[in-house]
Amino acid sequence: MRIAVVGKGGVGKTSISAMLVKLLSENHKILAVDADPAGGLAMSLGVKVKKTLNDVREEIIELLRQKYDKVEIAASVDYKIFEVLVEGSGFALLAVGRPEEEGCYCQLNTMLREAIEILSKSFDYTIIDGEAGIEQINRRVMRSVDSLLVVTDMSKKGFQVAEQILKVAKKATGFKRAGLIVNRVKTGAEVEVEARSKGFDFIHVVPEDEMISKFDVEGKSFLELPECAALKSVRGIVGCLDELI
Repeated sequence: MRIAVVGKGGVGKTSISAMLVKLLSENHKILAVDADPAGGLAMSLGVKVKKTLNDVREEIIELLRQKYDKVEIAASVDYKIFEVLVEGSGFALLAVGRPEEEGCYCQLNTMLREAIEILSKSFDYTIIDGEAGIEQINRRVMRSVDSLLVVTDMSKKGFQVAEQILKVAKKATGFKRAGLIVNRVKTGAEVEVEARSKGFDFIHVVPEDEMISKFDVEGKSFLELPECAALKSVRGIVGCLDELI
Protein backbone atom coordinates (compact mmCIF):
# COMPACT_ATOMS: atom_id res chain seq x y z
CA MET A 1 0.00 0.00 0.00
CA ARG A 2 1.27 3.47 -0.90
CA ILE A 3 0.40 6.23 1.57
CA ALA A 4 1.06 9.92 0.94
CA VAL A 5 1.18 12.30 3.92
CA VAL A 6 0.65 15.86 2.71
CA GLY A 7 -0.53 19.27 3.94
CA LYS A 8 0.44 22.86 4.62
CA GLY A 9 3.91 23.54 5.95
CA GLY A 10 4.34 23.41 9.71
CA VAL A 11 1.31 21.23 10.53
CA GLY A 12 3.30 18.18 11.64
CA LYS A 13 3.31 16.00 8.50
CA THR A 14 6.76 14.67 9.20
CA SER A 15 5.95 13.69 12.79
CA ILE A 16 2.86 11.82 11.60
CA SER A 17 4.90 10.12 8.86
CA ALA A 18 7.63 9.10 11.32
CA MET A 19 5.10 7.62 13.75
CA LEU A 20 3.47 5.67 10.91
CA VAL A 21 6.88 4.26 9.94
CA LYS A 22 7.56 3.32 13.57
CA LEU A 23 4.25 1.50 14.00
CA LEU A 24 4.03 -0.20 10.62
CA SER A 25 7.66 -1.34 10.63
CA GLU A 26 6.94 -3.47 13.70
CA ASN A 27 5.24 -6.07 11.49
CA HIS A 28 5.81 -5.00 7.90
CA LYS A 29 8.53 -4.11 5.42
CA ILE A 30 8.38 -0.33 4.92
CA LEU A 31 9.70 2.07 2.32
CA ALA A 32 9.91 5.56 3.83
CA VAL A 33 10.15 8.32 1.21
CA ASP A 34 11.47 11.71 2.33
CA ALA A 35 9.91 13.61 -0.58
CA ASP A 36 10.38 17.02 1.01
CA PRO A 37 13.63 18.68 -0.17
CA ALA A 38 14.00 20.05 3.37
CA GLY A 39 14.73 16.47 4.47
CA GLY A 40 12.89 16.27 7.79
CA LEU A 41 11.82 12.62 7.74
CA ALA A 42 15.37 11.27 7.66
CA MET A 43 16.20 13.24 10.80
CA SER A 44 12.99 12.14 12.53
CA LEU A 45 13.92 8.51 11.89
CA GLY A 46 17.54 8.97 12.98
CA VAL A 47 18.84 8.19 9.48
CA LYS A 48 21.96 9.75 7.97
CA VAL A 49 21.53 10.21 4.24
CA LYS A 50 24.72 9.98 2.19
CA LYS A 51 23.16 10.03 -1.26
CA THR A 52 19.86 11.42 -2.53
CA LEU A 53 17.73 10.98 -5.61
CA ASN A 54 18.88 14.38 -6.76
CA ASP A 55 22.48 13.14 -6.62
CA VAL A 56 21.48 10.37 -9.03
CA ARG A 57 19.81 12.93 -11.30
CA GLU A 58 23.00 14.98 -11.36
CA GLU A 59 25.10 11.87 -12.09
CA ILE A 60 22.89 11.08 -15.08
CA ILE A 61 23.13 14.66 -16.36
CA GLU A 62 26.91 14.50 -16.11
CA LEU A 63 27.01 11.20 -18.02
CA LEU A 64 24.91 12.76 -20.76
CA ARG A 65 27.27 15.72 -20.91
CA GLN A 66 30.14 13.28 -21.37
CA LYS A 67 28.14 11.68 -24.20
CA TYR A 68 27.81 8.25 -22.68
CA ASP A 69 25.51 5.85 -24.51
CA LYS A 70 21.89 6.74 -23.60
CA VAL A 71 20.80 3.10 -23.69
CA GLU A 72 23.47 2.13 -21.15
CA ILE A 73 22.51 5.08 -18.93
CA ALA A 74 18.82 4.11 -19.06
CA ALA A 75 19.67 0.53 -18.13
CA SER A 76 21.62 1.69 -15.07
CA VAL A 77 18.97 4.06 -13.68
CA ASP A 78 17.09 1.42 -11.65
CA TYR A 79 20.35 0.23 -10.09
CA LYS A 80 21.36 3.78 -9.24
CA ILE A 81 18.00 4.38 -7.56
CA PHE A 82 18.42 1.27 -5.38
CA GLU A 83 21.86 2.59 -4.38
CA VAL A 84 20.18 5.60 -2.74
CA LEU A 85 18.19 3.48 -0.25
CA VAL A 86 19.35 3.66 3.37
CA GLU A 87 18.50 0.56 5.39
CA GLY A 88 16.94 1.04 8.81
CA SER A 89 15.34 -1.33 11.33
CA GLY A 90 12.34 -2.73 9.47
CA PHE A 91 12.39 -0.01 6.83
CA ALA A 92 14.42 1.55 4.04
CA LEU A 93 14.54 5.28 3.36
CA LEU A 94 14.73 7.15 0.07
CA ALA A 95 15.51 10.89 0.25
CA VAL A 96 14.74 13.21 -2.67
CA GLY A 97 17.35 15.86 -1.81
CA ARG A 98 17.45 19.45 -3.03
CA PRO A 99 18.82 20.70 -6.37
CA GLU A 100 21.60 23.24 -6.01
CA GLU A 101 20.46 25.19 -9.05
CA GLU A 102 17.47 27.51 -8.83
CA GLY A 103 14.29 26.96 -10.80
CA CYS A 104 11.68 24.28 -11.40
CA TYR A 105 11.75 20.91 -9.61
CA CYS A 106 9.95 19.26 -12.54
CA GLN A 107 12.73 16.84 -13.52
CA LEU A 108 13.37 15.79 -9.93
CA ASN A 109 9.64 15.33 -9.24
CA THR A 110 9.29 13.17 -12.35
CA MET A 111 12.22 11.05 -11.23
CA LEU A 112 10.75 10.79 -7.71
CA ARG A 113 7.44 9.56 -9.12
CA GLU A 114 9.19 6.87 -11.15
CA ALA A 115 11.38 5.85 -8.19
CA ILE A 116 8.35 5.44 -5.92
CA GLU A 117 6.60 3.26 -8.48
CA ILE A 118 9.70 1.10 -9.02
CA LEU A 119 10.76 0.67 -5.39
CA SER A 120 7.38 0.33 -3.68
CA LYS A 121 6.80 -3.04 -5.36
CA SER A 122 9.39 -4.55 -3.01
CA PHE A 123 7.71 -3.32 0.21
CA ASP A 124 4.46 -3.92 2.10
CA TYR A 125 3.88 -0.23 2.76
CA THR A 126 5.31 2.95 1.28
CA ILE A 127 5.03 6.07 3.45
CA ILE A 128 5.65 9.29 1.49
CA ASP A 129 6.31 12.42 3.52
CA GLY A 130 5.40 14.97 0.87
CA GLU A 131 6.57 18.51 0.26
CA ALA A 132 4.34 21.19 1.78
CA GLY A 133 1.49 22.40 -0.43
CA ILE A 134 0.10 21.03 -3.69
CA GLU A 135 3.05 21.15 -6.11
CA GLN A 136 4.01 17.46 -5.93
CA ILE A 137 0.38 16.40 -6.20
CA ASN A 138 -0.16 18.75 -9.12
CA ARG A 139 2.92 17.27 -10.81
CA ARG A 140 1.41 13.79 -10.32
CA VAL A 141 4.26 12.65 -8.06
CA MET A 142 1.58 10.97 -5.94
CA ARG A 143 -0.42 9.56 -8.88
CA SER A 144 -0.19 5.92 -7.74
CA VAL A 145 -0.97 6.31 -4.02
CA ASP A 146 -3.68 4.18 -2.44
CA SER A 147 -4.30 6.36 0.62
CA LEU A 148 -4.01 10.12 0.95
CA LEU A 149 -3.52 11.51 4.47
CA VAL A 150 -3.93 15.28 4.50
CA VAL A 151 -2.63 16.82 7.72
CA THR A 152 -3.82 20.12 9.11
CA ASP A 153 -3.57 21.95 12.40
CA MET A 154 -6.45 23.90 13.94
CA SER A 155 -5.86 27.01 11.81
CA LYS A 156 -8.36 28.20 9.21
CA LYS A 157 -5.58 28.31 6.62
CA GLY A 158 -4.62 24.72 7.39
CA PHE A 159 -8.17 23.55 6.68
CA GLN A 160 -8.33 25.62 3.48
CA VAL A 161 -5.08 24.12 2.17
CA ALA A 162 -6.30 20.63 3.09
CA GLU A 163 -9.48 21.16 1.09
CA GLN A 164 -7.50 22.48 -1.88
CA ILE A 165 -5.15 19.48 -1.77
CA LEU A 166 -8.11 17.08 -1.85
CA LYS A 167 -9.58 18.83 -4.90
CA VAL A 168 -6.29 18.68 -6.82
CA ALA A 169 -5.65 15.08 -5.75
CA LYS A 170 -8.98 13.92 -7.15
CA LYS A 171 -7.71 14.92 -10.60
CA ALA A 172 -4.01 14.05 -10.26
CA THR A 173 -3.93 10.83 -8.21
CA GLY A 174 -5.71 7.50 -8.11
CA PHE A 175 -6.20 7.31 -4.34
CA LYS A 176 -8.84 4.94 -2.99
CA ARG A 177 -9.39 6.74 0.30
CA ALA A 178 -8.55 10.18 1.69
CA GLY A 179 -8.30 10.98 5.37
CA LEU A 180 -8.07 14.34 7.10
CA ILE A 181 -5.69 14.26 10.07
CA VAL A 182 -6.27 17.16 12.46
CA ASN A 183 -3.04 17.42 14.39
CA ARG A 184 -2.08 19.10 17.69
CA VAL A 185 -5.65 19.36 18.91
CA LYS A 186 -6.01 20.74 22.41
CA THR A 187 -8.34 19.09 24.88
CA GLY A 188 -11.92 20.20 24.40
CA ALA A 189 -11.37 21.78 20.98
CA GLU A 190 -14.23 21.38 18.49
CA VAL A 191 -13.07 20.15 15.11
CA GLU A 192 -15.82 17.89 13.78
CA VAL A 193 -18.01 20.54 12.12
CA GLU A 194 -15.09 22.14 10.26
CA ALA A 195 -13.62 18.77 9.32
CA ARG A 196 -16.84 17.09 8.15
CA SER A 197 -17.52 19.85 5.64
CA LYS A 198 -14.37 19.13 3.60
CA GLY A 199 -15.43 15.87 1.91
CA PHE A 200 -12.85 13.45 3.31
CA ASP A 201 -13.59 9.73 3.71
CA PHE A 202 -12.51 9.73 7.34
CA ILE A 203 -11.30 12.19 9.95
CA HIS A 204 -8.81 11.46 12.69
CA VAL A 205 -7.75 13.72 15.54
CA VAL A 206 -4.23 13.64 16.98
CA PRO A 207 -3.94 15.44 20.33
CA GLU A 208 -1.32 17.99 21.27
CA ASP A 209 1.46 16.06 22.99
CA GLU A 210 4.47 17.44 24.88
CA MET A 211 6.41 14.24 24.15
CA ILE A 212 6.28 14.96 20.40
CA SER A 213 7.46 18.52 20.98
CA LYS A 214 10.32 17.24 23.13
CA PHE A 215 11.49 14.79 20.45
CA ASP A 216 11.29 17.52 17.79
CA VAL A 217 13.26 20.03 19.85
CA GLU A 218 15.94 17.51 20.84
CA GLY A 219 16.14 15.93 17.37
CA LYS A 220 15.49 12.43 18.71
CA SER A 221 14.52 9.53 16.47
CA PHE A 222 10.79 8.84 16.56
CA LEU A 223 11.65 5.15 16.44
CA GLU A 224 12.52 5.57 20.12
CA LEU A 225 9.26 7.35 20.94
CA PRO A 226 7.61 5.81 24.02
CA GLU A 227 3.87 5.21 24.24
CA CYS A 228 2.15 8.59 24.45
CA ALA A 229 -1.18 10.20 23.54
CA ALA A 230 -0.15 11.13 19.99
CA LEU A 231 1.34 7.71 19.20
CA LYS A 232 -1.76 6.00 20.56
CA SER A 233 -3.87 8.17 18.28
CA VAL A 234 -1.74 7.38 15.22
CA ARG A 235 -2.39 3.69 15.91
CA GLY A 236 -6.00 4.56 15.10
CA ILE A 237 -4.90 5.90 11.70
CA VAL A 238 -3.16 2.59 11.04
CA GLY A 239 -6.44 0.87 11.86
CA CYS A 240 -8.25 3.02 9.28
CA LEU A 241 -5.63 2.13 6.66
CA ASP A 242 -5.85 -1.58 7.44
CA GLU A 243 -9.51 -1.50 6.40
CA LEU A 244 -8.31 -1.01 2.81
CA ILE A 245 -6.33 -4.25 2.74
